[in-house]
Amino acid sequence: MLPASVDVLVVGLGPGGASAARVAAEAGLSVLAVERNRARGEPVQCAEFIPNPMGAYAKPDGVLHQRIDSMQSFLPSGAVEHSDFPGLMVDRGEFDRAIIRAAEAAGAQVAMSTPLIGVDPERRVARVKHAGEEQEIGFRFLVAGDGPHSPVAAALGLDPLPVVQTRQYTVPLLRPYTATDVWLSDDFPGGYAWLFPKGEWANLGLGADKRLERDMKTPLEALHAQLVEQGLLGTEIVHRTGGAIPVGGLRDQLV
Repeated sequence: MLPASVDVLVVGLGPGGASAARVAAEAGLSVLAVERNRARGEPVQCAEFIPNPMGAYAKPDGVLHQRIDSMQSFLPSGAVEHSDFPGLMVDRGEFDRAIIRAAEAAGAQVAMSTPLIGVDPERRVARVKHAGEEQEIGFRFLVAGDGPHSPVAAALGLDPLPVVQTRQYTVPLLRPYTATDVWLSDDFPGGYAWLFPKGEWANLGLGADKRLERDMKTPLEALHAQLVEQGLLGTEIVHRTGGAIPVGGLRDQLV
């Protein structure tokens, strides 16, 4: 059974939620973190790049794929801008799982397959479904780490965040590559396309606003074909993913 009440209830076990659970537990608070998905770190909906200041999270075995040293930005004019952009390409699933393990080691309780059903902010009580049964959990603080389509936000009647839609392929990378590439183009209205290398593979994707939402496959496949012709990428697509990315910044903290 889950506890009847905790100091901190975290909803969502992505990096933000899991990190909040770890920090709260390390501060000596009682913490319960719930996640609607069954598997930790899945599904992966991410280009899998992190900047160097987050490198401490890439130290556990299996997380780091390769180091990145620069960025190339392909502009609509045809110009290419080069800039220093050090960072790390990670296995996002292993990255998330490592942070969850750290939260548990600090004393946080983690419950997978436990979706949020509702929130009563006046009583400071949340309803979740765990092991097939609904349960109320009291909390002093509630952390919403549950993504761009946040059930917590919906339960509190908050407006949805502005988002762009994304689509991404994982494809063979035919030569060593240490830069991240970004394309700005009218082909990707309100967004951009990217190539992020990770060893023998690369994540090739794009994000765009609702004008392109119904057909993101066509421009992504055109970019893939262009890079295959250049000899950078192979034709095989080993994984497909996508989803919504919030673009409106952080919400104000609620009291």
